[in-house]
Amino acid sequence: KVLRAPGQPRPEGADSLAEVAIWAARNYVSLRSDRDDALLTHPMMASIASAMAHGESKLKSQRAKSGVERRKAEGRHVGGRIYGYRSKGGLLVEHKPEADVVRRIFRELGEGVSQSGVARRLNDELERTGSPAPLRARHWLQGSISAMVRHETYLGRLPTGQDGAHKAIV
Repeated sequence: KVLRAPGQPRPEGADSLAEVAIWAARNYVSLRSDRDDALLTHPMMASIASAMAHGESKLKSQRAKSGVERRKAEGRHVGGRIYGYRSKGGLLVEHKPEADVVRRIFRELGEGVSQSGVARRLNDELERTGSPAPLRARHWLQGSISAMVRHETYLGRLPTGQDGAHKAIV
């Protein structure tokens, strides 16, 4: 983080930490680091520190991608929470109160109730009984119902189309 006095020019167009360090030296600005201030006293040291940080970042990124690919290959869910499931040890496990709502949604749609109609019924019940609410919302919306119907996870598959290591809800 570069601290500058009001009215001083900014290091516009700086592509690297070394360029910022050169700009700072020319403009009598002191750079501080949360690790080691000595790294920022010379452009060469700043360049080395920047290259090391970039290398560490790339390595972390590769490890994260490798972990995601491994979980996908094992049929495990990769991503955020899915209504009706909880993640335990990287596997999706049915969460009964929400899974019952998912089954109800699919059943009512199969009986010919519109998506808006299902949302209306769920909202009525939500207000009367406090049944499980949708994720990230206070009320059920037609769009929430539509997204659930398109979600292959409820059929026991992953979004990649391969069979998942979890149990289908419907």
